[in-house]
Amino acid sequence: MRAVRCTLAIILAIPLVAHALHAQHRRADVRRFQWDPVAVHVAAEAPLGIELYVSVSADHWALTWIHPDSLAAWLPQIRALTERSAAADSTPWVGGSDASHFRVIKGQLQGRELYAIQLIAEPSRLNLQAWLTGALLSELSKSLQKGIDTEHDLELKSAPPNAYAVYEEWQVDSMPRGAETENFYAALPQYMVRGSAVVGFVVDSAGHIVPSSVTVYDCDDPNLAKQWGREVTAWHFVAGMRGGRPVATRVRMAFDLDTGHSLTVDNQRSIPGKP
Repeated sequence: MRAVRCTLAIILAIPLVAHALHAQHRRADVRRFQWDPVAVHVAAEAPLGIELYVSVSADHWALTWIHPDSLAAWLPQIRALTERSAAADSTPWVGGSDASHFRVIKGQLQGRELYAIQLIAEPSRLNLQAWLTGALLSELSKSLQKGIDTEHDLELKSAPPNAYAVYEEWQVDSMPRGAETENFYAALPQYMVRGSAVVGFVVDSAGHIVPSSVTVYDCDDPNLAKQWGREVTAWHFVAGMRGGRPVATRVRMAFDLDTGHSLTVDNQRSIPGKP
């Protein structure tokens, strides 16, 4: 698949790993946190729960959904951990989808008290860890609470009558294939670009991206993130296949951007104007 602003070749597609669900399209992003090289994304998706995406590098990321009742019962543990009188140096684990686990630990670096989030989830099943300050942990805790409230609101909304199953990588015989070329006429801002972008979305059985499923998990440029989120809905795919028939499939795409509007995917660079 080749994406084009002038002529801009790409694309690497990596499936997101999670259990199958019915695409009722009741989803809302809550907040994205970024501190190099870490990205943490919080969203709400009914009926799955609170979505938590953690990436510590291009190759190490994890995704889970936590039931709102479980998360609501666990959140006070963060506040207890940050109190000066706290006896424990970690919260208990809270369980999520696909036997995932999430917790916060406390430590010190050069005499400074810091905290680390730890997530064990698909696809890596590794214990991903990212350190952050107490102030940032407080903001993350607020976002998780907002995710709970948002998920409850989404549950009250009626599901669309044409809800269908969305399959994951291990449930399909072949993943969606992108078109040979795609346009990025509005996606890249008119200034020097450097960084990365990770976008997730559902490709339905007709090869169309479901607009309500588009999420920018990681992007170093907020302006680019907004434009990219709108632009991807026009991309074209051949749907994923399961049992000889096309099915809706969740997909993750990762991009590396460099200066001069060049874009690197899987260590291959393409510069606008060159094939």
